[in-house]
Amino acid sequence: MPRPEDVNPQNYRVESVLFDDGDFSIAWGEWEAGTMCLAMRWNGEGNDPGYPKLFGNPVWFVLPESVTLPLLRGLIGTESTVSDNILDALKLAAVRCQSDQSMSKFEKFFNRK
Repeated sequence: MPRPEDVNPQNYRVESVLFDDGDFSIAWGEWEAGTMCLAMRWNGEGNDPGYPKLFGNPVWFVLPESVTLPLLRGLIGTESTVSDNILDALKLAAVRCQSDQSMSKFEKFFNRK
């Protein structure tokens, strides 16, 4: 079973692991040399590389940008998370939202009650 921080296929480089309970992991990383995004995977057991895998090698399932903020928000305070890594990812996501001219959506999302 590979450690999530060691799963770095050519098209996705792990910046930080946000959640890892031993069985399942969520990471923040760089997709195809440019886009920062969330990805997830089942870690596997023993010699099993987990899922997803490509030709027997462990890879990440990259998530669409539309679910980034809700998932990051939902991870805060969850067992098996690294809070500092989540907050760093939220800051980077906020910068991306601002550069995409959608900061108001970001602000509304976090100011909901």
